[in-house]
Amino acid sequence: MTRERFHAVFLAAIMLLSVVAMGAGFAGSAAAQSGGTTYEVGQGSAADFETIQGALSSGSLSSGDTLELVDETYSPSGQLDVTTDNLSIVGVGETTIESESTGYGIHVTAADVRLANFEIAGPDSYAIKVSGVN
Repeated sequence: MTRERFHAVFLAAIMLLSVVAMGAGFAGSAAAQSGGTTYEVGQGSAADFETIQGALSSGSLSSGDTLELVDETYSPSGQLDVTTDNLSIVGVGETTIESESTGYGIHVTAADVRLANFEIAGPDSYAIKVSGVN
């Protein structure tokens, strides 16, 4: 085998190993994020929490958990403070948060928070503020 061919094969092997290692890293990251508990928020008897405020202030949430907001309109009286890292808050169906806060509707001070599939509105508030997070 010539020297040039050896270098080409060697570089191809390194590139292949790099791609495999990156794929394993992404798969491990996704598995780590999906390892939490899913809590249902809503008025039904099967719900874990009746209000979003109740869930966020319960002390039960851990990194990797998900709050599923069932198909309804929520009217929190104050600002919703999200302080749990790696938390997902996800609407299921037609979910709306009508904030009555005069500050922020949702104030996120935790890292890696995911907000998805809901509408937020309010008369005198900013919808979402993220602060103190890198």
